Amino acid sequence: MKDTLVSKCLADFKAANFRCDEEFVRRFTAALLAKRFVILTGLAGSGKTKLAQSFARWISPIAAATSDPFTPGTRIPGERVTYIVERTDRLAVEL
Repeated sequence: MKDTLVSKCLADFKAANFRCDEEFVRRFTAALLAKRFVILTGLAGSGKTKLAQSFARWISPIAAATSDPFTPGTRIPGERVTYIVERTDRLAVEL
């Protein structure tokens, strides 16, 4: 396999247990290079959202992927008040 953007992406997807067809990833990447957005269509549960999330996480810098704005103790400035994150879980944030 050549050392290309698509092959690196597929190798990392495979390591993360996310399986995609090489041709599909190649077309997806080409579409993103041609325009800044892609509209994915297909049946519910076919992996459209997972592909977009996985590709965005893969292509983003590591620091951006690991930073969490809702870590307890984080200050979030608003127009009139500064919010402080008290608790968080995968469904809710308590300020």
